[in-house]
Amino acid sequence: MNPEEKNTARSALNIAVIGSGISRIASAWLLSEKHRVHLFEKNDYIGGHTHTHAMDDHGQTVNVDTGFIVFNQPNYPHLTGMLKHFNLPTQPTEMSFGVSLDQGRLEYGGNNLATLFAQKANLLRPRFLRMVQDILRFNREGKAALQDASFTNTESLNDFLDRHRFGEGMRDDYLLPMAAAI
Repeated sequence: MNPEEKNTARSALNIAVIGSGISRIASAWLLSEKHRVHLFEKNDYIGGHTHTHAMDDHGQTVNVDTGFIVFNQPNYPHLTGMLKHFNLPTQPTEMSFGVSLDQGRLEYGGNNLATLFAQKANLLRPRFLRMVQDILRFNREGKAALQDASFTNTESLNDFLDRHRFGEGMRDDYLLPMAAAI
């Protein structure tokens, strides 16, 4: 063993990674470049809250991943690197957001104006129209707060909404469904 190999062997750590969710798998993979990593999982499958189920679709097996919301390359550079390293294919998808509350009493989509006002009655609902205004204002004021050097990130979301006087429609009909989807 040459001196460089001896130094590397001495500096390599034995690391235990508990759980096989994607963040743990990615961490184990990155750490394994310089260390000895052991992955431990209590379940009889890997994947954390994401789990692949083989479903029958008219005689054809389709694999459906549950739990995993979205993957996009700009936001997941390490996952992207790992997928490329193992030559695992990906495919483009579209993200969408739709809400249906109280057995369809209120429904809207977030892709464009046509889906936002899919229920024509939404054009006449003051709470809905205020929600749309509040969403636009929330996006502006939220971005401005993040750009403000004095912003300390100690205020809760609820306190921020109260201070800026956002309506119940924006909270209950937009933010809660959005947070539930994430």
